[in-house]
Amino acid sequence: MEQVILREKSSFIVQRYIHTRTKNDEPYHIRAHVQKNGEGQWQLTHIYPRLGNKKSNLSNISTEGRVEDFHAFLLNEYGEKGEGYASYILDLSVEVAWQLDKLYGLALDELGIDFAIDETGRCWMHEANNGPQTAFHEEKRAIHAIAYAKYIAQKGIVHTLSSTRPEATKRGFVSRNSSLSFAQDHDSPLPRTMIKNVWAYLLEPLVMMS
Repeated sequence: MEQVILREKSSFIVQRYIHTRTKNDEPYHIRAHVQKNGEGQWQLTHIYPRLGNKKSNLSNISTEGRVEDFHAFLLNEYGEKGEGYASYILDLSVEVAWQLDKLYGLALDELGIDFAIDETGRCWMHEANNGPQTAFHEEKRAIHAIAYAKYIAQKGIVHTLSSTRPEATKRGFVSRNSSLSFAQDHDSPLPRTMIKNVWAYLLEPLVMMS
């Protein structure tokens, strides 16, 4: 490793390998998608285990993986301890989001946090992604994103956290590419319209304030 990788005068972070596999020897992690809601508070949008091919160490859906129900998965894998793990991970998801948000000046609005449980029963956080993939719950994400956009527009809150990597937003929610037809907030005076127009309506005050 020293000859091949570290010969360049650079800095590297090497993540420790955590053995997290199912009873069927499939690699997995649990993705918790958290967002700020219409009151500016962190809340869980969706949580689900992602399982990979048993021939691989990757638990990505793109590598012949799949998703399962959160509670059913933990009960099947850990029996009576499953509910305890579920409760712990649910609480941890929001707490981790709060802590990371503080590090970035409260400028974060959503995160995809990956957890897993090792052979000893210890829970680990693999990573946290800003703008996580939402192929399985796009509508849930849109509802919370719009509610939070209204909140910061009405409160006149402007946070800045820009990314210099264009690829970081490729898999995020983009209204012009969405298959969603309408967005309706029952408590909102906004007209029933295309979601991209709702976004434009909500974000216009932010542009004017910048």
